[in-house]
Amino acid sequence: MSNSNRTRIDDKEGMLIDAAVAGLKRFDLLAYKLIIAHYVYRVSQNRLAKEIGKAQSYVANLLRIAEAFIAGQIFSYTETAVSA
Repeated sequence: MSNSNRTRIDDKEGMLIDAAVAGLKRFDLLAYKLIIAHYVYRVSQNRLAKEIGKAQSYVANLLRIAEAFIAGQIFSYTETAVSA
């Protein structure tokens, strides 16, 4: 299924993102599961909140933390590569 709104990335970028998400899985399993459900399976934050029995604001905050973690991992990987 194709969606024109999705950004295309190359294999190198995909591997960086995959490594960062794997790092999140080791760091916080719930945040990992929420990220996958929300971004891969397109489950709304509201539905996720109902599924885990938490407030929508809790899910939104945890997703923001997970996104920041992933961004930090990617930044760390790219800075290491640049400085090497």
